[in-house]
Amino acid sequence: QAALERLKVFDGIPPPYDKRKRMVVPAALKVVRLKPTRKFAYLGRLAH
Repeated sequence: QAALERLKVFDGIPPPYDKRKRMVVPAALKVVRLKPTRKFAYLGRLAH
């Protein structure tokens, strides 16, 4: 319960980070991490 009270959720990029340069982490890319035969789902699809 305490963890949910401390949780901050943003729609988009929060103010201190919206002006910073964005980066790409190649090790986290779907095309690099998943095998072609694996199933996957987008987070937005799971949220509905």
